[in-house]
Amino acid sequence: DRTQDIATFRQELFKVRALMERRAKARGKTGADETAQETKVGGGDMRQEALALVLERAFPALINAQSSVDVRNAIRLSQEFGFDVVLANALEPHLMVDEIKASGFPVIMGPLTVGRRGGETRNFTLKAPGILHRAGIPVALTTGFPGRPPKYVMAHAALAVREGMPREAALESITLTA
Repeated sequence: DRTQDIATFRQELFKVRALMERRAKARGKTGADETAQETKVGGGDMRQEALALVLERAFPALINAQSSVDVRNAIRLSQEFGFDVVLANALEPHLMVDEIKASGFPVIMGPLTVGRRGGETRNFTLKAPGILHRAGIPVALTTGFPGRPPKYVMAHAALAVREGMPREAALESITLTA
């Protein structure tokens, strides 16, 4: 479940941050130049090394934030640990516009062709891309590849336009913003 996933991710971030602090302290004591080996945080653990880069803000974390609760959790984690986020596969970002706007994080919305409504798609609306755009939040549209092929991305943009997103913004959401 997602609550457990967030707790696990948070614990991993604590661990990586502690490793980074110990590594920085050790470098300070020796005064030695960094080598590629010295900069490795997790003794070669690729996941920990990637998280260290996220914590250093070398690149943002791509966090699957389908529900508004997921969005809230992603923003809280980013504030606690000081890293940037891209909110991915968002289906309810329109419920958190003020929080997302304040965070400055971009949103990858979609897929827009969700099936039955319920559970995480209960509050889904095709108006969300337009709502985000009007709020000044960078939004990209996704088909949800590999579940839905990328060849349908134009259809997703057309759906967003039909539901209120300006045509140029929809085109940008599948090209420049993406």
